[in-house]
Amino acid sequence: MEYFNLSQIIILLIIILALVGQYYAIQKGKLVPVNYTNNQKVVAGVFASAPIVFWGVVSSNYPLIFFGLCIGFACYKKKTWHKFKANDS
Repeated sequence: MEYFNLSQIIILLIIILALVGQYYAIQKGKLVPVNYTNNQKVVAGVFASAPIVFWGVVSSNYPLIFFGLCIGFACYKKKTWHKFKANDS
């Protein structure tokens, strides 16, 4: 059985903290819902999937390429996006 190494655990904790922080920011109204155009969602999907797909191509890791494409598609199909609330000063 393989074990997690320290860097994997640190990355996992950072992701968990970011998701919990996002949840509380949405609850407190710091992040507000926003509607993006299809072109903006395509760009977000490309930027999210490009590093994963690139690394999959370089390493000939076909499941990683498929995973990257799925990430890009999920970003494109995501309906609820949030952004930081603008300060009304």
